Parts: sequence; structure tokens; C-alpha cells
Amino acid sequence: MKSPHSPSLAAPIAWVLSACRKLLDTRPQFHALLGASSLQPLFEAIARFKTWLLINETSRRCPAFRQRLKPHDMNARKIQRVSRLPETSKESYTKPYPLEDRTRTGILPRGGIVIDESSGSSGAPTNWVRGSHERQAVSKALQLACGMMHGKERIFVLNCFAPGPWATGMNVSMSVADVSWLKSIGPDTNKIDATLREFGSGFRYLLRGYPPFIKRFLDETTTGLSEFDIHLVLGGEGNSEGLRDYFLQTFASVYSSSGASDLEISIGMETDLTIGLRRSCLDDPILNRKLFGTSETPIIFQYNPLDYHIEANTEGEMLFTVLRRNGLIPKIRYNLKDRGSVMTCREVDRLSGKQFQRIEEENPRHLHFPFLFVFGRTDPTVPFFGANLYASDLERVINEHPDLVGLVQSFRMITGEDEELDRNLLISLELVGAKESCMYRMETIQVWIYEGLQAVNQDFREVSKMFSIKRVHVECHDREPGPFANADARLKSNYIVDAASPVGASYRKRLSRTS
Repeated sequence: MKSPHSPSLAAPIAWVLSACRKLLDTRPQFHALLGASSLQPLFEAIARFKTWLLINETSRRCPAFRQRLKPHDMNARKIQRVSRLPETSKESYTKPYPLEDRTRTGILPRGGIVIDESSGSSGAPTNWVRGSHERQAVSKALQLACGMMHGKERIFVLNCFAPGPWATGMNVSMSVADVSWLKSIGPDTNKIDATLREFGSGFRYLLRGYPPFIKRFLDETTTGLSEFDIHLVLGGEGNSEGLRDYFLQTFASVYSSSGASDLEISIGMETDLTIGLRRSCLDDPILNRKLFGTSETPIIFQYNPLDYHIEANTEGEMLFTVLRRNGLIPKIRYNLKDRGSVMTCREVDRLSGKQFQRIEEENPRHLHFPFLFVFGRTDPTVPFFGANLYASDLERVINEHPDLVGLVQSFRMITGEDEELDRNLLISLELVGAKESCMYRMETIQVWIYEGLQAVNQDFREVSKMFSIKRVHVECHDREPGPFANADARLKSNYIVDAASPVGASYRKRLSRTS
């Protein structure tokens, strides 16, 4: 019998799989079969075949991918394991190769293309191109998720992600318009109030936005929200369990999604099962260490293994392969610089035993999709209101300012929540001279940095409409004490504070007292 990887069998098997998938995607109750426990080994085998098929076709038809393989002397069509292929990333693949060469066939279609935009470390935007097939696939996934969670309720989506060319705001609106009422509000708290008052309490509202913005809305609203059925879908950055509890005092449900402009929105979703597991890990350090080998607790998502192959490299960075053969630009082993790992439900059950079984019993309608654990980013950034702030952004602000460049030796950045659960950015500056020399102009320095970040980082400029300068705190230190103690001049400077480190714990304490 021929191997299923035989070229003569690949096409008919792929057609059968595609037809079955279309059937499963027609209704939420059919789609739920994808999460059945007994079917997971089958779906894992199908995912392996889809991965091989994608690699095979991309290596034959995509000019950039062929060039990417050449230095490694590889024939991808003979490779059975995706882990043998070189990684791709924005730096190693997106930037070096022309857009047309990165497409599936090396040819850009005449129409049907949508372009998203994100800002990088230089402040110059990076364009992400999507074709009609991936947009339809993402739309179908979001629509089915909405149907599975909310049934036949009359849904009104209030999209509070930033409008314009940014991936999340635009794609959420395009995806849900056909199955719900939709208003693309953007980050404007007054418009949420006005919309709720105008349309009343006869809907189930899905409020989508960045966690800090939703917190701001909740704190500022003048509308009596108790009469409304409002559910939150959050994205852009992590959401703490303390903030979730705060939201649940008012909103009916709170779930986060995981995605990226580079790839797709909503690659992973929080579920009742993942929330229960995360809360258990926070309460039980022993369980947390069993699962993750560390005291740090990640955000936990589940993802569909038929759509994504996710793995971790030796540095603990996650690599994503989008398993759609008809996507405009294939993404194979794409490194987002996120720290994390993946496990199947069976692996989590084996490691945690009765504790996980109890969580499953408390959530009987859960899906047995694999788990995606996200600890944070490995590249020098901090997330703030959905924007990624790069260390090079602040370095540029300091070095291009005529006063700051002679004042500052080094710096550190971290984000965290204060006692009111508001998100704040704390920037520590290591001074060239004594800190007494700058204490009298701290407010001026704060303005320089705030306005400088707006100038060099497009995403920060947009999200800064959601908060005031008071959320960006600047403190000065003499050379080498405090957070700058024991710095080794021979090593690359670490501008981002590790939240799990002793220094990070000290920063979090200071942030919690911020008002």
C-alpha cells in the first residue's frame, strides 16, 4: 500500500479532508465535533498530513520559501517532520523577500487583497497582506465560536479595537458583520455609553477591546450597566485574573483571544476550561511547576489543531504554521517571539491528574483541543494598551532629544496594574549625573518621553488616545543602584524588566501603589 505522503494519493486525500471540514464548519453543533476527546488522535494525524502537504506545495510553488531552504541544502518534499525546517520571522523572511515572492504561487492576484498594518521597532509600519481565502476562514471561525457560545441570542457587537489599517479592528468588523449587529466604535468610551442608551437592553452585547480600555470604560461610564447583558472578548495583551474578577462584577463573561498581525486574529481562545486551569495554577504553585517547570503562570488558550501547528523551539519561543493550503502568503514555522509551549489535553491530564479532572467536571461542555501557554515576549518589548513598545523606541526618544541624550545613561521598562487595577507603564532612567540635578524637572521629562513615544511608535500614538500621560510614570536613579545594580557592561543591556525576577517583583510593588 502506498504511503499517505505519496504524491499520487495526496490530492484525493486532501480533497476528502477539505470536504469533511466544510461539513463540520456548516453548523456550530457539527463544528463542536472537532473538540471531541475520542477524535483528537485522528485529528492530530490529519494535522501532521496537512503540515506535510503544505510544506510540499510551498517548497514547489513559493519562490521565497524555496530561497529560504537553499542555504540549508534542504528538499522540503522529502522532509517528514516540520521541526527540521528553518524558522521564519519578520526579520528573516518578511523583510528580506519581496511581497510577490512570498505568495503561495509567486503571483499576486488582481483583487481580493486586504492589507493590515502594524508598527515595528523603527516606528515604520509593516504591511501584512491577506487574501480572500484566509479572511473567509477567520470569519467562519469567529462566527462559529459566536454561535457555539451564544446560540440564537440576538447579538450586537461593539468593536472597540482601533479602526483603520490595524489588523484586529478591521478583521473583527469584517468577520462578524454577517451574523450579528455591528458597530465599529473604536476606543471611545462615550460612544459605548451612547450606543447602549440608544439601542437599549434587548440585545446580548459583545464588547471587544483591549483590557485597559475596557477597564477605563467601566470606571468612567455613566450608564447603569446592570440592566444590560454584556459579554467581553479581550485581545491585544494579557489579562490578569484580578482584572477578570473585577470585570465579572459587571459583565456576564470575560474571555481573551490570542493572535497577531503577522499571522491571524483569534488563533487561540480562552475557554472555561483554560480559565479554571489557570486559576488552579495560581492557587497551587506545585501544580504550576508540574505543568510549566517554573513559578510563572502563563495565559492559557485552546486552539484548533486542524488550523494551526504550534511548537516551541529550544529557546522556548513558539513557532506557528497556518495549515491552510489556499492562504495567500504561507506561514511556516513563523516565530512571533512569544515565550510559551503547547500540550494536548491528554498531557495536561497526565501531569495534573485529579486536579484537572475536577476542572473538567466543573466544565462538562468543554472542548478537548490542545492548550497554548503564553508567558510573554522574548524580544525587547512590553505590551501596553495593545501596543508593543520596543526598547529601541525609548532608546530613540532619549538619543534624539537634545536634553535627554546627555542626561540618561540607561533605562528599564515594565507594565503592571495599580491598586485600582489600571494598567500603567513604569520607566526607570539611570542618570549620567546625580538624580538631584533632574528632580525639579521630572514633569518635563515625563512629557518629553510621552510625546517622544507618540512620535516614534505609531501604535502607541493611536492607543494613547485611551489614556492620559498619568499612566506613563518616569523615575530617576543614580548610576548603578536600584534596578541598575550589578549590570555587566560586557553583556547586552536588558531594557525590559522580567516580571518574574526579584527586580520585577520590586517594580510590581511600586506599580501597585501608583495612583
